[in-house]
Amino acid sequence: MSDPITLGIIAANMLAMGAETVLKTSITEAVKDAYKGLKILLARHAPQEVAALEAAPASKGKQLAVAEVIDEKGGADESEIRRLVALLAEAIEKAAQAQPIGIDIGRLEATRVQLGQIEVTNGIGLRAQEIKTEGDFVVNVIKVGQKP
Repeated sequence: MSDPITLGIIAANMLAMGAETVLKTSITEAVKDAYKGLKILLARHAPQEVAALEAAPASKGKQLAVAEVIDEKGGADESEIRRLVALLAEAIEKAAQAQPIGIDIGRLEATRVQLGQIEVTNGIGLRAQEIKTEGDFVVNVIKVGQKP
């Protein structure tokens, strides 16, 4: 049986996603503001854990540490945490849709991957949930959109 998904887990995952997203130079102010709001609120309950997660957002252990504290102490702020999580998720989604994407693959299994010229000025070059091949995965040229 799997562990239940708690508000703390959702909040910690969004905080980690926000931390990774904020590191990108082209991110919008809406994402930065939503991330900052969630970080400040969660840090009221778990300051050391939030700081550690911000330093290593991919760490599942640090995400779980934040989640545990939020699930134990975050009851009074539950509705505000939910609101800020939703706000950050929406801001990240909008920012992702606004940016051109060269290749977006959820899972790729191949013997060898070879990528050539990828030029995307508007839209999406290649998006796939899963690509699985016993041979090579080769992209020679992808050009999407027109240069401004």
